[in-house]
Amino acid sequence: MPQVNLGVVYGRPLDLPIFYSLYPGSIHDMSTLTNVLTELNILSLEATTFVLDKGFYSASNLSKMKEIGHVIPLPLRTKGERALVEKHQDSIRSSEYAITCNTHVLYCVDEKVSIKDAEYRAFVYLDEKRATDEKEAFLKSIMECKKYIEKEGYRGKSQLTEFFTERKPALLPYFGLHKNGNRYELQRDTEAIDAALARMGMFVLITNTDLSGEQALQLYREKDGVEKCFDSLKNNLSLKRLRIHSQEALEGLLFIEFISLILYSAISKGMRESGLNTSLTIPEVLFELRKIKKIRFGRKKTMISEVSKSQRKILNAFDISVG
Repeated sequence: MPQVNLGVVYGRPLDLPIFYSLYPGSIHDMSTLTNVLTELNILSLEATTFVLDKGFYSASNLSKMKEIGHVIPLPLRTKGERALVEKHQDSIRSSEYAITCNTHVLYCVDEKVSIKDAEYRAFVYLDEKRATDEKEAFLKSIMECKKYIEKEGYRGKSQLTEFFTERKPALLPYFGLHKNGNRYELQRDTEAIDAALARMGMFVLITNTDLSGEQALQLYREKDGVEKCFDSLKNNLSLKRLRIHSQEALEGLLFIEFISLILYSAISKGMRESGLNTSLTIPEVLFELRKIKKIRFGRKKTMISEVSKSQRKILNAFDISVG
């Protein structure tokens, strides 16, 4: 089916979508980023820091963004990421490097690096809670893989190679094939496994701004705001299959959906700030408010229907008076 790309600029600390653009599928990410920057300047929103995912990372892209403040993760096991992690993985657990992010304690080492003649600050993080989860999942997959192969009775080299190539290519570096007579046996490569375990829970963010390690991580973790916008569009505002047959209908539908998204995001923010989100959902809030009626008698006299305690609580949360 034909597909369109929708770009949304999400503002912090407003927690609201600011504007959107519609792009053909053939347009490169870097081109959309350049155009967004131009649009922000037109709107007098120059104080902008882009928070990018690792899909935007490349030396070419970074060189084009020298004048744009940004935060981006180094992709796993790139040469630069691997060198930084290996350099600090033994010393990073010192209390000297302990920081907090939203009450969560982790470790962070700050280092200056140069990428394509541009200066960056690299923040190497260790999240021990994340490391524990990653280690458990990794070791479980290693053991389950070996158990499955033994259960199926794979013994030929071609069988084992085919199994890993087609079903578990990511685990192949952690096993060795050893010939025993006419059969091949699978053995764990403990050295490779231990090396992988040692770096788990570690990741690297780079930035060309003056943000601290705590601020860079906080900003990066808040990028899920725009992801939640897309989730709201698809699941709460029913923007899945567009079911339109013209460019004009597409643009009109997206405009109405975006206005709805702004309202939905504003309601969601108000509920979070007031604590309503712990007991009510947005549909429940709207359902409660729908019960309030304004009754008109003749041309001048009006009356508001009774307002319940739960309805008054909702209205107070949004600083709305009924009268």
